[in-house]
Amino acid sequence: MKVGRFFPSTKLCHGCQWKWDEITLADRVFVCQTPDCSYYQFGQDRDHNASLNILSGALRLIGLIDQAVSGTGSDA
Repeated sequence: MKVGRFFPSTKLCHGCQWKWDEITLADRVFVCQTPDCSYYQFGQDRDHNASLNILSGALRLIGLIDQAVSGTGSDA
């Protein structure tokens, strides 16, 4: 499964999807700025955060994220 080439995996918080538009390649730590997010001001490795976004994007493309969140999967 592939997500789009221009999917902003590095710029999004994997917890709340807040977008850090000004992040650069020199920034190695991702810090979410959404007070309601469980990762608010918690430094995360930028590449690890991006990998979680890519995984979520791929699962969303095949429909597994919506099933897991809504509880309408095969266990219903």
